[in-house]
Amino acid sequence: MPISQTKKALVKTIIVINKKRLQTNRHEGFNVGATSFLLHLKNFLKKYRSYIGCIFYERDEMITMLFLYEERDGYDSSLCLKFNYTMP
Repeated sequence: MPISQTKKALVKTIIVINKKRLQTNRHEGFNVGATSFLLHLKNFLKKYRSYIGCIFYERDEMITMLFLYEERDGYDSSLCLKFNYTMP
């Protein structure tokens, strides 16, 4: 499908990424290839105005309640979700 048709077919998208897979230093590489792919996908979706945002999830076995907060990265805002597997 040509890019001109693809632009019309794109749907609004939210990207979900495991927060521990992101690098802390912009000069490091990613330890999982899917993370790099998703960030490139984010740039593509932004270019065609189909990007809504990111949700980063993070497992934390020390918390007892779900924790949701906003995080900013430059011009982008993302939601971060902390949880553990023992929560109801």
